[in-house]
Amino acid sequence: ADALRVLPGIVRRKIDERDLAGARAFSDPSRFEFARPPDAAGRAALGVVCTAGRLRAALMEERLEEAGGLVRELARLGREGPSLVLAAEAGLAAARYYLAAGDSSSALDALKRGLAAAQEAGAAGAAAVREASLLLGATMLADGRLGEAVEYAGLAEREAQEAGDRLGALRAGSLLASCHFLEGRL
Repeated sequence: ADALRVLPGIVRRKIDERDLAGARAFSDPSRFEFARPPDAAGRAALGVVCTAGRLRAALMEERLEEAGGLVRELARLGREGPSLVLAAEAGLAAARYYLAAGDSSSALDALKRGLAAAQEAGAAGAAAVREASLLLGATMLADGRLGEAVEYAGLAEREAQEAGDRLGALRAGSLLASCHFLEGRL
């Protein structure tokens, strides 16, 4: 159970560090050995975490066909009733895929599901709420809705700074700078 609590953070860290081989290794359930096998809820959680990690790695490697299969797998796992935080993670992972595939409408739908789950999770979903704000900004920018993109990117930057999330603040600030550049303000 403890491993399942820290695994999402490890996978995110590996991806943030661009260590895709490490992210894939920590997203491969066949590599894990448990003293006691996880129960049904633990297996569902492990499935979501591992699939979302493999999806993010596939997107970074621009392997959209593989990513599409992983999004379908995440949707199936999401119907099995994971925790709210994991449901949020699944929604955000799907949104990243749809953005990469150029489908901002589907990205927005997935973001709404992920954000709703993150907000319902309360404090446990705070990081997912920040990530959703950033992805909402990117989605609005992809749709050409520059004003809304600036609002969401600014919100994501403030939320990240307040949480002490320097990488999140940097990512949001980069999106905000891109928006300001496109507005002709830089």
